[in-house]
Amino acid sequence: MNYNDPQKQTQLNKNAGKDLPGAAAWGGEDLLLSILNASLDIIQAFDAVRDDTGIIVDFRWKLQNERGRQQNGDVIGMSLLSLNPGVVPSGIFGRMVQVVETGISSEQEQHYYHEQFSDQWFYQALVKQGDGVIMTTRDITAQKKAHLETQAARNRLEAVINVSAIALAKLVAVRDKEGAIVDFIYEWLNDAAVQIGFGATGKSMLQSFPYTSAGGLFKLMVKAVETGQMQQTEFHYVSGEHDLWLYYKIARLDDGIMFSCDNVTERKQAEQALQEQAHLIQAVTDVMPDIVSVVSLPSREIIYTNRNTLPALGVDEEGITNLYTQHSRLLHPEDLPAVEAYYQRFGGLQDDEENKLECRIKKNNGEWILLSVRGKIFKRDSADNITQVLMISQDITERRKNEHEVLELKDQIARKAEEQLKQSESLLASVFKALPIGLGFFNTSGEAVLLNDEMRRFLPDGAMPSRDEESARRWVAYHPDGSRISRSDYPGARALKGDPILPFLEMQYLQDDGSRIWARVSSIPFSNENGATLGFISVITDIDELKESEQQLKLLLKQKDEFISIASHELKTPVTSIKAYSQLVQANLERAGDFKNSDLLARLNAQIDRLINLINQLLDLTRVQEGKLELQVEATDINELLHERIEEIRPTTSSYFILHTAELPLIKVDRERIGQVITNLLSNAIKYSSPDSQITVSSGIQADGVRISVQDRGKGISEQDQQKVFERFFRTTDGHTHLAPGMGLGLYISAQIVRRHGGYFTLESKKGEGSVFSFLLPY
Repeated sequence: MNYNDPQKQTQLNKNAGKDLPGAAAWGGEDLLLSILNASLDIIQAFDAVRDDTGIIVDFRWKLQNERGRQQNGDVIGMSLLSLNPGVVPSGIFGRMVQVVETGISSEQEQHYYHEQFSDQWFYQALVKQGDGVIMTTRDITAQKKAHLETQAARNRLEAVINVSAIALAKLVAVRDKEGAIVDFIYEWLNDAAVQIGFGATGKSMLQSFPYTSAGGLFKLMVKAVETGQMQQTEFHYVSGEHDLWLYYKIARLDDGIMFSCDNVTERKQAEQALQEQAHLIQAVTDVMPDIVSVVSLPSREIIYTNRNTLPALGVDEEGITNLYTQHSRLLHPEDLPAVEAYYQRFGGLQDDEENKLECRIKKNNGEWILLSVRGKIFKRDSADNITQVLMISQDITERRKNEHEVLELKDQIARKAEEQLKQSESLLASVFKALPIGLGFFNTSGEAVLLNDEMRRFLPDGAMPSRDEESARRWVAYHPDGSRISRSDYPGARALKGDPILPFLEMQYLQDDGSRIWARVSSIPFSNENGATLGFISVITDIDELKESEQQLKLLLKQKDEFISIASHELKTPVTSIKAYSQLVQANLERAGDFKNSDLLARLNAQIDRLINLINQLLDLTRVQEGKLELQVEATDINELLHERIEEIRPTTSSYFILHTAELPLIKVDRERIGQVITNLLSNAIKYSSPDSQITVSSGIQADGVRISVQDRGKGISEQDQQKVFERFFRTTDGHTHLAPGMGLGLYISAQIVRRHGGYFTLESKKGEGSVFSFLLPY
């Protein structure tokens, strides 16, 4: 069929009309087509085109009204995607497929700018019809663009309003039944108004901003509405974090108001600060012990003086008038040239420079006093001429008298201090000489400036070893790897480079008799106040006896460890035999019905178990110290091991256990040794907790391994003791050690076992809140 033939297309439209629901009921296809053609909308019907798998891959035009034909041409039977491929990126094709597949209609605005369409807007509705859709499209481009332009204009207006630093708001009056205004509702506010906290659009003003009522602002707003006259006021707003002064202009607008509100807080604060400053200056000058005055130039008349002038000069309230006009007569004749020079100097001063004078003034009682006068330029006229100067005068008569007395006293003190200094120097020299350690000061050349007798014993020629061959021959020091330390790294040489040797370096010294002794050498640079190195100070301590004591102590510790090892091994066999015989006797007594003695044997067995545990700890301690703690590694289920150890210890305690496990992989560890660590943590949790308390055991996975934790609700461990709990033989100092017997080896051995596995322990504890011991085993 030729789809481009108009007659054929008309026939197709009629045939398509037969398929539309209710076509026959409306009076036939022609009537339906007439109705469709009379529509102002574009109405089109499409059949879905599916591939072999049933997926919709296209649509074909089945029907369109006259407006559709005017837009698209004769397209009945043609492919939608061939003529309008833009329906895919615009999303129209996807919605058509969705309507066909789901049966759910779709309506929305559509922006389309493909094919013959240029930046157009449509309102589009899609309804499923058979295996296709009916599409109704209305061109809303003009309305949409008008709406967008209106919205843009509104946005521009709102932007202009919102960038204003002045708060603006429009409010509508709320009236009661009698017509009286009882509130206002915000119709809109700009950002500045919202930031101040006035309220929000649609909200009550009195509820959002109740201070308007208390401050009289509400009455002014009502007055503006009722009289039509603009109202202005300043309003002090204090609420929470706000302490603001606001300047309002209120004008009637419809049945409401429009107001602007400017934040004038800074101006009000500045005005208040100026007032406070003026009061402060007046108060300060009145309480100042000095005479404060302002002198007019060039007349040199006093135009202001503070109240302290009265007692200072001994005049009354009436006498102050004479002071203003006749003050020059009060000056000492000998000081008049200095006073004249003082006034002349003001002409060459800057405003921030100070002018000084000392002169004598006669008091009302005829007594002369000495004043120290400091003056500054206070005011200039428009021609930059000085018109006023500020003077602050202080009576220094007594001070000068005291200064003479102090000078005499200083001379006496200086003479006495010189005598005491000589005595101190003599005492210091005696102490310096008698010190049991070598002490010396060296200059930057390495030469001794001052040495005591003990230092001369180590440095007979007074030269530092790194600069003197003879001294260097006598001294030797070693690195930890056994290599000798070079002379350039000796303490004195390093101190001259600014590198202090603190606390010390251990060195060997060759004595005159050929024997070597050990000494500790410390050196620190000595600098002046500018940081320049002037030399260094060295301290040498003879530690040969201390070294010998250390060797003896190491020998004793080794003998102690050997004794513990031998004793533990020798004790283990007989104690094991005693345990076996004790259990046998206990079993015989139980069979014989002698439960009283059987109970005594059970207690004996418990004590034997404690002894066996102690022997095992001593044996493990020996193995750890000798590096002979061997591990029998095997793939182990840690959660299973936790369960076993809890069940083993559960019958021995009234505490109850909570076990939280995560899904863990099998890890290679010594099952027996890790079980020993878990048992030790459980035992400690029981020991240091009150009876019937909860003990929580958990396992989990971390990035670097498997974590096992035991948490108790005991008394906790102090921060001081937390640093030591993993040391051997350590027992806590909290006063509860008598409640938990033991030698303090369990945590030490446990930490060593975990460390041999490549893991580590952690501890979290607070006094009175219990402890959490955790250890991590790597994968």
